[in-house]
Amino acid sequence: MPTEDYNTGQELKKLFEDFTEFLELKYDLLRLDISERFVKFFSGYFSFFILIVLIPFSLFFLSFAGAYYMSEVLGSLFYGFVSVGLIYFVVIILFLIFRNVLINRPLVKFIINSLFKNK
Repeated sequence: MPTEDYNTGQELKKLFEDFTEFLELKYDLLRLDISERFVKFFSGYFSFFILIVLIPFSLFFLSFAGAYYMSEVLGSLFYGFVSVGLIYFVVIILFLIFRNVLINRPLVKFIINSLFKNK
């Protein structure tokens, strides 16, 4: 009988050690999963930020090129720049009309998918 108590004690000790190891591994897995999602989320936003910086620079120079081209076509520097300004005005109006479809919904879906993506 004493050997059975000894084996039961050892088995309980082994079970407790296995359980603590299991909890440590689950904790490590959770940390890795969170860090992976964090890195994916912010790397996507970093890329988006880089594009946000580069696109205005290219639009700035393309706007000047277009304004000077339109000034040659229209014969006046003033009308060339006004025509480019009107094009931007129309784009802004269209953006304001369709902002939910073009920006808000896709951005919300992207954020939700990147944060709660299941494997």
